[in-house]
Amino acid sequence: MVAHDPTTDPDFVHYSVDRVLPYASAPLFAIAADVARYPEFLPGWVAVRTRAVGTDDYETDQLLAFGPIRERFDSKTHLEPPHRIRVVSTSRTFKHFEVNWRFDQLDDATCRVHLDSHVGFKSRYVKKAVSLILPRTVDDVLKAFEQRAHALIGK
Repeated sequence: MVAHDPTTDPDFVHYSVDRVLPYASAPLFAIAADVARYPEFLPGWVAVRTRAVGTDDYETDQLLAFGPIRERFDSKTHLEPPHRIRVVSTSRTFKHFEVNWRFDQLDDATCRVHLDSHVGFKSRYVKKAVSLILPRTVDDVLKAFEQRAHALIGK
């Protein structure tokens, strides 16, 4: 059976952004993988609770708030240190929810961070609202991530 490609579904909202940062991939990966700390620095993250389900997997309960939209959902995260993080949710709010972080080491001192999201909603109204705010939200997440990297790793 061929898996459904969410990037080709017109009912899903897609957005991705890249940033080249002056750090190695391992410490950047560690910041992105530490979801429990997201409320400390990521816009919209109100609360997070994680449970390990193995060495490279965990489950997360999250509460996000973007403007008037508040959403509580669970997700499963798979880590491929230090290159990739895949987050999926099967919460009833979504037809599909997938967020991918990718860390591509460019040379000894720089890494390209790629963040993409693919979200499908059961409600067309929610889809319309999210399609308006998702680009800015993903940009803001990566900007906040970059600021966190500067604070923790240095300039």
